[in-house]
Amino acid sequence: MKKEGTTLGLTVSGGIDKDGKPRVSNLRQGGIAARSDQLDVGDYIKAVNGINLAKFRHDEIISLLKNVGERVVLEVEYELPPVSVQGSSVIFRTVEVTLHKEGNTFGFVIRGGAHDDRNK
Repeated sequence: MKKEGTTLGLTVSGGIDKDGKPRVSNLRQGGIAARSDQLDVGDYIKAVNGINLAKFRHDEIISLLKNVGERVVLEVEYELPPVSVQGSSVIFRTVEVTLHKEGNTFGFVIRGGAHDDRNK
């Protein structure tokens, strides 16, 4: 959520006329985007409020972000950091997700995790 007259506090690079997919190139300390704790520099922005950015020029992306309104939903793609053996380079983040069942299923399968029996 952002108030009228304020910015998201992020800088975006990229677009079809620039160096490829739009990505977060800077987060202003204390800005809305940085305070959300859900964006990092280098994250790709796939969509803004459901509008796919795949064929947008850089200036169109900037204009969309400036005029997005008070409710902002960014669809973001990011790369997971490599996992070290000691775990020192792993950053943990908790995000709350609300799901609604369709029929009798959530529509996904969970694989992985830890178990005493390594075959499971």
